[in-house]
Amino acid sequence: MRLHKGMVIVMLLGGAAACAKSGNEAGQEAPEQAAAPAGEAGSAAAVQLTVEDSSLIARATVTDEAARAAALASVPGGQIVAGELEEEGGSLIYSYDVKVEAQEGVQEVHVDATTGK
Repeated sequence: MRLHKGMVIVMLLGGAAACAKSGNEAGQEAPEQAAAPAGEAGSAAAVQLTVEDSSLIARATVTDEAARAAALASVPGGQIVAGELEEEGGSLIYSYDVKVEAQEGVQEVHVDATTGK
């Protein structure tokens, strides 16, 4: 996954998006993000979802929580280490990097944000 200047970062808490804006020292707006919820630092719930454009959130009919569950079901023993909501090839997808502790690297798992597949 790659981050682009101007991307929006959103943390989903209990299925609801919670965002806070802050400015940097140069007076520019910082990406949107929220405080991490209580729990393990590397748990799926504590990993921020990066969003290319905040309008994508309104278009997603599948929640981040449901998409994370689908991604983890496809990688037994995996843990989400990064997540992004993006438009790729004309489709709106959640893209997760899933790490399995006993394996090197991560597996990138895509979940359609409109169908959950």
